[in-house]
Amino acid sequence: MIALAIAAVLLVVLFFFMVFPRVGRRAAAFENIRFAHRGLHGNGVTENTAEAFRLATENGYAMEFDVHLSSV
Repeated sequence: MIALAIAAVLLVVLFFFMVFPRVGRRAAAFENIRFAHRGLHGNGVTENTAEAFRLATENGYAMEFDVHLSSV
């Protein structure tokens, strides 16, 4: 029973050493990239619109946007 508990703890520790360094490397890859969530909006520009996306690309932002089903 004790051997099983020790094995379980070792597996959990091994899991954390394998997973978390990868997460850190992925996050570091995006540190110097500017993102415009739903386009570059504000100051009268509505988010998730063609105008917001145009402003984001003109100002050198990477974009992330939402896609919604408008009709079935």
